[in-house]
Amino acid sequence: MNLTNISLELVLQESFFGLSVMSAVVIFNIYTFGWISSAYQQMLDRSEFRNVHIEMLRLSLFVMLLVVVMLFSLSIWVIALGWSGLINDWPTALVFTAAYFTSVGNFDMSFPYGWRLIPSIVAFSGFFHLLGQLLSQSA
Repeated sequence: MNLTNISLELVLQESFFGLSVMSAVVIFNIYTFGWISSAYQQMLDRSEFRNVHIEMLRLSLFVMLLVVVMLFSLSIWVIALGWSGLINDWPTALVFTAAYFTSVGNFDMSFPYGWRLIPSIVAFSGFFHLLGQLLSQSA
């Protein structure tokens, strides 16, 4: 592929945008997952086992907190895509982000030239979301 100065500038612009948003998502995920996992571990250390149903309810509540964190991670991408003007309506941006964040990628959408790496960068941030979960569990 022969890159001209204009296309190289577009690729650099896209890369900077994507890496900036991905960095925000990764930092948010690792911090919040670590905090939630630490809070759950501290709660387990302080409490006495009383009933299997109560413990399952506690675990379910903490898992739901992790789901909320994931939705906030998706919303970071939705806001960034809307702010950049790449996807103007938030439902489309949410479906696009969810499809690529989970690395399924079954959402067909064409971006203008110079912005075609965005689906891959969203998928990478989904990978780091998973990495954040693994790191927070080992902490």
